[in-house]
Amino acid sequence: TCREQLQTLNELAAEVGWPVRYVKPHGALYNQAARDRVIAEAVLAAVAVFRWPVVGLPGSVIQTMAQDHGAQTAFLGG
Repeated sequence: TCREQLQTLNELAAEVGWPVRYVKPHGALYNQAARDRVIAEAVLAAVAVFRWPVVGLPGSVIQTMAQDHGAQTAFLGG
């Protein structure tokens, strides 16, 4: 799941002393979260556990949902 992957990322980063500063879903997940509310919600729920900003496309579903929920965001120019 997204949360399990982020937990692993967090653990690996802690082992090497590098903080995670943001999350950008990769590949197909990035594109799906941009247009699918169910996938965007799963990504946002996982990221919220760690309170990291999420990176995505401006005007996307995930951007709108993140802003509606007060999540930190960093959206790339289109």
